[in-house]
Amino acid sequence: MGHVAAVRCVQYDGRRVVSGAYDFMVKVWDPETETCLHTLQGHTNRVYSLQVRSLISPLNAL
Repeated sequence: MGHVAAVRCVQYDGRRVVSGAYDFMVKVWDPETETCLHTLQGHTNRVYSLQVRSLISPLNAL
């Protein structure tokens, strides 16, 4: 299921899409399957911006 309010920000780290919205949630998506993998709840206000840091390093890719 997607967000229930307007999406305000989207980031892509080369592997996953992360979206933040006015529904106080951040969601992590698999762009290949278009499915939500994780929903991060608990924000006390709308999510206006976000920054994603990839967990993939050159050493992990070997």
